[in-house]
Amino acid sequence: MTHQQPESGRGPENNRFAPPGGHPGQGQPSYGSHQQPGHPGPEQPNFDHQGFSQQGHNQPGYSQGPEGAHYSGGTGGPGDPIYPQGPGGPSDGGNGQNRGLMWVLIAAGVVIVGAIVALVVVLLLGSGDDERADATESTESDESDNETATEPSPTAEVETPHDAVESYFNALAEGDAETARSFIYDASDATYLTDEMLAASLELAPITDVQVTEEELTDETAFSQEVQVSYTLGDSPVTKRLYTYENRDTDSWEVDAAAALREPDLGDLEATINGEPFSGSEATVFLGLMYELGLDDENFTIDGDGLVEVTDTYASASMLEVGLTEEATETWRDLIVSEVEECVASTEMEAGCGLDLPENVSGATVVEGSVSRSLPAETTQALQRLTPRPSYSTPTLVGAEYFSGQVDVTYEAEEGGVTSLYELYFGDPGTLGTPLVDMAADELEVIWE
Repeated sequence: MTHQQPESGRGPENNRFAPPGGHPGQGQPSYGSHQQPGHPGPEQPNFDHQGFSQQGHNQPGYSQGPEGAHYSGGTGGPGDPIYPQGPGGPSDGGNGQNRGLMWVLIAAGVVIVGAIVALVVVLLLGSGDDERADATESTESDESDNETATEPSPTAEVETPHDAVESYFNALAEGDAETARSFIYDASDATYLTDEMLAASLELAPITDVQVTEEELTDETAFSQEVQVSYTLGDSPVTKRLYTYENRDTDSWEVDAAAALREPDLGDLEATINGEPFSGSEATVFLGLMYELGLDDENFTIDGDGLVEVTDTYASASMLEVGLTEEATETWRDLIVSEVEECVASTEMEAGCGLDLPENVSGATVVEGSVSRSLPAETTQALQRLTPRPSYSTPTLVGAEYFSGQVDVTYEAEEGGVTSLYELYFGDPGTLGTPLVDMAADELEVIWE
């Protein structure tokens, strides 16, 4: 076996590789030559694959013929040329495996990148869902808080005249003055629009069977609309048409239900409405209810039951009359009867009670101290049946209704030097006057007219 010395240096760069089927160019290492141990050639590849073992000392190697190098035990046939691998480039014998590895690496890279992208997307979507959930919960919580803090105004859902009237009367029937007041078109004076006032009215006459007639708006731009309502007030059916007005600030409909109740003319007497004093000549009250008028005086009351049904926007209590309480009536009657008895018992010409005799009667001079008066049975009975009647202009002055009391009168009179007994048949001295008592005075006394 021939030992060849390694070629020194490398050939020109363009002669590093021989083309297929050619011969090695200058500077190309010969595959049959032996390199010195520990001194590999700079461009000689180290093949570990089968058929490409590097020959060492005393090892079977390649025999070099005139046509180039042939390996003795390789897979190639005799005469097939073997070419060295260039730096960094794959040899023809390794293309299949390297390409497979490359595609495996590419596929693995694609899978890894896809997994990373998917993970990022999941994280982003999860974070977005959490943020949206938090935002939704926060919004719902805020809306819930807002709804709790600013409960409907009852008028918030009143979008039609029908709803306004129905809501108003339902609130009245339930005794909810605040809600009912919120549906009133003008409730600037709410002195009597209270729960206490409403409760007192419902005790007098409850509201039941509220029915509101559904009516279409005749004009969408109309500011007002009439609505018919029917209900039962106590035992009495009521049907009324009420005006409603649109509140331009809130776009809600409100009811013209602030009724004015005029106080009766009571002079110095102070009136009450459902037990509360009147403030002024009229009071603003809920329309649709029953009210009880009274007097803030122990001797007086409203004649009758004092009930006023307020089903219109204006109601007057002028038709109500003042009367004495039962106790005051007894006091008033006893005072008059007692005064009459005292007057009748007098023998003087000036007896009082409208029974005073003049000095001269029909030309005769009355003898002082000779007058005798007595009450016939009719007058005695009439006195026991005296009915008080307060004055229209001054209600505290209470007279007697339809009273005329005859008194029998006899007296002595002198005429022409002769004294005779006379009997009075007619004339004022024989009739009781009209009694009046100021029942508001600190000391009660009878005034005779």
